[in-house]
Amino acid sequence: MLLLEDKRTIDYQIFLDSLKGKNPKPVLLLQLRNWFFSVLKFDPNTGDPLLSDITSFLDKVSGVIPFNKEELEETNNNKFDWLYKSLSYNRRSLLYLLESPRNEIIRSHERMNIYQAREIDSAGIMEISRRPGRTVKEKVAVKPTILAVKREQGADTLENRLLKKYLIRLVNVLDERQKCFDELENEDSTLSRLYSVIRRWLKSEEADRIGKWQNLPPNNILLHDKNYRKIWRGWQFLLDLDEMVLNDWNNIDRLLSVYIFWKTLSILQGKGSKILQSPLKFDYNKFEICNIPFESANCVRVEAEEYALEINSNKITVIPKEGKEHIIEIQFDKLIIENKVMPGALVTLSDADNVSLKLANSIDKISENRTIPAGFEEEQKYTAINFSEFPYKSVSVSVSNTDNFESRDFSTSLIRQFWTANTETDWINLETSNSPASYSERVNDIKIETVSFEDVFFDSEEHMLSEEKLSSAAYDFMNSIRDFYNTNTLYYLLPDYLEDFSLSRIRSTANTVFPSANPVPSSIGTVFAFHKSEEFKDLSLSGDDFAFVIERSNDNSVFSITPIQVKTTFELSNRKILSLSDYPEIPYGIRWEHHPSVIIENYNPSKVMDYIKSTVSETEGIEKAGKIVIISGQKSIENARLELPADNWFFFNKSFEASDGAAFCAYIQEKVKEIPMWVEHLPNLQMSVIQNGMRDFISLTNGKTVLPIRGRAQELYISREFTLNKNVPEYHFRLVRGDGEKSSALKYEAYLSNTAFPLKNNVTCKLQMNYTYGKEQPFDLYFVPVSSSNFVRAKVEWKKIDEASFPVPNFPPLRNWTEFIKWENVKTKKINNLVDWTNRNFIYIDELQKFCTGEKFEAKEFARYTIKIDLCREVILFDGKKYYQIHIENNKIALLSLTPPLMNLIRDGNTEISFSLNLKKGVNNFYIAYGLTGGKSLARVIFKGLPGLLRFPTMQIWNNRRTISQEEDTPIELINTMNNATRALGDLLSNEQVKQIPILWNELMLLACIMHDDGKSVSEEFIIEKLNQKFEIPQRWQDKELQIFQFGYFIDNAESDIQKKVFAWALNENGDIEYEVCSFKLQILTIALWRNEQLLQEISSERMKLLFDTVSYAVEQEYIQLKALQTKGKKLSNRLLSPLRSHLELLCALIRSRQLGKEYQMLFSPFNPSIKMIISKIEKINTWLKKSEWVNPDSKKELYARQIKFTSSDSDANNSFLDYLLLWLDGEKSTEMPKIESATSDNSEEESTESDEE
Repeated sequence: MLLLEDKRTIDYQIFLDSLKGKNPKPVLLLQLRNWFFSVLKFDPNTGDPLLSDITSFLDKVSGVIPFNKEELEETNNNKFDWLYKSLSYNRRSLLYLLESPRNEIIRSHERMNIYQAREIDSAGIMEISRRPGRTVKEKVAVKPTILAVKREQGADTLENRLLKKYLIRLVNVLDERQKCFDELENEDSTLSRLYSVIRRWLKSEEADRIGKWQNLPPNNILLHDKNYRKIWRGWQFLLDLDEMVLNDWNNIDRLLSVYIFWKTLSILQGKGSKILQSPLKFDYNKFEICNIPFESANCVRVEAEEYALEINSNKITVIPKEGKEHIIEIQFDKLIIENKVMPGALVTLSDADNVSLKLANSIDKISENRTIPAGFEEEQKYTAINFSEFPYKSVSVSVSNTDNFESRDFSTSLIRQFWTANTETDWINLETSNSPASYSERVNDIKIETVSFEDVFFDSEEHMLSEEKLSSAAYDFMNSIRDFYNTNTLYYLLPDYLEDFSLSRIRSTANTVFPSANPVPSSIGTVFAFHKSEEFKDLSLSGDDFAFVIERSNDNSVFSITPIQVKTTFELSNRKILSLSDYPEIPYGIRWEHHPSVIIENYNPSKVMDYIKSTVSETEGIEKAGKIVIISGQKSIENARLELPADNWFFFNKSFEASDGAAFCAYIQEKVKEIPMWVEHLPNLQMSVIQNGMRDFISLTNGKTVLPIRGRAQELYISREFTLNKNVPEYHFRLVRGDGEKSSALKYEAYLSNTAFPLKNNVTCKLQMNYTYGKEQPFDLYFVPVSSSNFVRAKVEWKKIDEASFPVPNFPPLRNWTEFIKWENVKTKKINNLVDWTNRNFIYIDELQKFCTGEKFEAKEFARYTIKIDLCREVILFDGKKYYQIHIENNKIALLSLTPPLMNLIRDGNTEISFSLNLKKGVNNFYIAYGLTGGKSLARVIFKGLPGLLRFPTMQIWNNRRTISQEEDTPIELINTMNNATRALGDLLSNEQVKQIPILWNELMLLACIMHDDGKSVSEEFIIEKLNQKFEIPQRWQDKELQIFQFGYFIDNAESDIQKKVFAWALNENGDIEYEVCSFKLQILTIALWRNEQLLQEISSERMKLLFDTVSYAVEQEYIQLKALQTKGKKLSNRLLSPLRSHLELLCALIRSRQLGKEYQMLFSPFNPSIKMIISKIEKINTWLKKSEWVNPDSKKELYARQIKFTSSDSDANNSFLDYLLLWLDGEKSTEMPKIESATSDNSEEESTESDEE
């Protein structure tokens, strides 16, 4: 036996010669190459193998996936060696170029008669100059021909010279191959036919006119032209052919090992072994198959649930989940296991198959036959498939027999995975529908994302894939369905409980894959299946009768009841009415009209009859119905008590297959094309906006009826006009389905954008609406300006609402010192210097501390005069009133009014009286005394204006939890006065005399709390005292408000232990505490959450839910109390409204938590029933306030926000705080939203003085 061991002499020619000699090694080598080519698919543009996956590759190897007709014919007629692979890549280009080679204009010289010459160049002129004669005329006369330039189309180009050289060499190689392969291939083989074509062309005149290739570098044509670049690659392949053969010859052990490795795996998968799915890539030239997740390893590894297989060079390692590893070494002509040579030959592919079978049986004893559902080989005229429930039931009608209905379920669960390496952005789209097993989330450094048919087409919220990946998966899924059914026309049934807008992707993909794709409601399929049944025959329905089809979702979360009305006539566009009984093609002479479904979420099976009765009673046209039929195949209500209310009600708890009904409908429609067998009553689709605190709805469909005719735009007239607000860059209008209380908000919006936005002025528009059946989005809505020339029209896009993009109130920006120095009064527009104001306040506090300790002070407002009580003897009459006259320094006379305050001090036995004088107001040195107290002490009246003096500038400067002592740009003077004032505050708050004046002590305490970290050393001590005491809410509203302020400002960022304790105490609003305490704590949180942006993050989602529920409860309680006060004749005041607006401002702050993550977004989603409820409450309160008799129109009072302040530009808008709050809650983005510029609990410009009696 010739083994040809002289490796230096092996080339393609020697290989062919040895093949003719029946040498087993070249025979095996050819078999391996033939196998490798047959199981691969190649990129037609590059010739490289396409990526595949383990499951489908092993099915191809084992024959579970059979060769198609073309592949089988190619396999039977050809042997796939290296040369065949190369020519399979460029054969089409080669044949094209032989028919139409690239030509270009070729310039040459030719001697011709003078009258024939069109161009002459320097060569022709030189030739004439060498002739005898003195002039040109004499020179030409001697010889009447000249050397002229000739231009003609020709194929003698660089690329065609390479083509010719390639073909000459190729034909020689093919000639030798033909001699060897005569017995191996058919006479009609691909390369035999190509060989004949090439030989003919090389003998043609065209080939003769092409010059020789001079081994020049390739030009751009050879590198980039779609045909010539394949010739260039073929030429390079011919040059490398001998080297490829030599490499295969030298590595036949490895090649044989690769075959046995994958053949073994294919046998294991065919037996039912759970081999994990993963992507594969191939290198044809090197005869390599790489499992991508293990690409970085030195070996190829494939994993199954119970074992793994590895191949390294010519060694295969079996790694069981439990037990010892085994190594098998593969060599040409022998098999070595655990260093022992096994008996038996290994020189043919048949021998390798036997080895693979034995190896597979030793690895896994399982013996199940793997099968894949077979599709239709014959083309189908149309298929109806029901996507409502898996497996998808379907009925198909073949082209050859249109009366034959064949049912064949689509039982393959369509699943795809996207594999993305950590270091790459490109991903691999992997089919896993038929995989025995698959990886879940990650393998090595590759991330895995899994998506199913339902995820893609039914708008699942669980997946987080990009739109690009979803579209890719959708296209692949739909192609799998088309390949299975082998049809161009699809009727696909969709559940009635799905929203129309959620189906855009399935409609879009179906329209792309199928030339004719027709969506059909599942209930329509059901009634047509009922229509052809024996039950229908016995029932004898007539015009205007109703069938109600019941469906439920697979997870039992949604229950739908769809009214469908019987019709016996049809009105044409020309008003002519056709009687369907005149058409024998229409069974029983009826058609159906589909009405909007009633959708019930979280239904109770025991209440099914209640749902049905309610739906029936509210169905339009039900009063004309003679018979009412209930159809349900749902097992969940099979045993439910269905008490039919009348004899004309009929109930069928039977599953009428919707796909069968849809195919039946299509069958009838083919015969009666002018009459649609069903029509659609559109649900009432409305566009929702909030204006002036009230929700407004614009009906877009108004229950119109449309025909299921593909490609026809049907107009839906809208009479109402709509105004687009100015200064809005893009509009987002919420959509609502249905009317009144039973309407439901959709998770889709009408999105409007245009290059003309934002508009400079409000623009009134007409609305134009069209419906096109089967379109990706069947509704087309346009805004057309009535008179404005800003834009011609703007088209609406229907988008799923991004719940992460719902608007939220902004947190007030951090102010800078320049703004504080030049602070503009909102009302008067005057400029105030808050820094100077604060400096004066701090000096005031420092002076107050000196006064209280008896030190020398300069502040005139603390000047007090003390006299003996016996000096009050001389009474005078001044300005019509009686006063005691007291002489003091500098000839000044103090006048003490003979009123109860003075008389009480005398009666109480005081020996001394202290008072103050208003030295700015005096007449002839007479000054009226005020602030009378017994002994040497301060008077409360002195500090009456203290809140307006201290609060406003401090609240502004220390907003956003600013700590000015830590800021570099803080004015030095302010830091100095603040340090002095902080020390003074500590002394004053501990001073017994100050404690006797609650207004003074509380304002000083509030000041320390407002200053956050700058005053925390002072405020903490007294806050601890308050918490350690038994908590009681003050009776006076002013004292209550002061305590709310103190706790609210003290919380700051809840960083220190005591701050955390206060914050936790305020959050702990247990249901068993009194409402007054609950409201008190909520008002504290309002201040705290609007002072520190980060504080919201300290509230967990669970606690946030409790807090929201408490706020909602408090809003309702305040409304109830206000209405009760109204009945008692109370007058509306800011103080009475204060708790309610504080709770609403707290709600406004809580909305900001939408930015904290999905759990918070779900809590504050407009689709959350709790949010819908609070919106309804606020709308009710807003309506009541505007209509309430107790609101004085002249007072201009409304429920404005006290804590948060909008920018001055927003004050020009008509919307109030409640309007904006409703917009934020509802997620509305159709109005220019305001910016919050500050959040303080006090505004000196708005504060009003109200008595306790108010």
